[in-house]
Amino acid sequence: MLVTDIFATIGSAITEFAKVLGNGFTSLLEIFYKSGDGGGLTPVGILSLIGLGVGIVYWAFRLVRSLIHMRG
Repeated sequence: MLVTDIFATIGSAITEFAKVLGNGFTSLLEIFYKSGDGGGLTPVGILSLIGLGVGIVYWAFRLVRSLIHMRG
């Protein structure tokens, strides 16, 4: 019975830890996106998407530029 109690305790600890991680992720997501009535991207979410887009374009530009310099 001792082994069963140990595994039950470990299982409940893992379950609670997963709940804490899930709640943290949900709270973090609310910084970028609000759900529900009148929900949508927050100003931080919009700025993050703009930054991501600019970063991808800059990365692609540098990639093409490095490929051109490699040939020449």
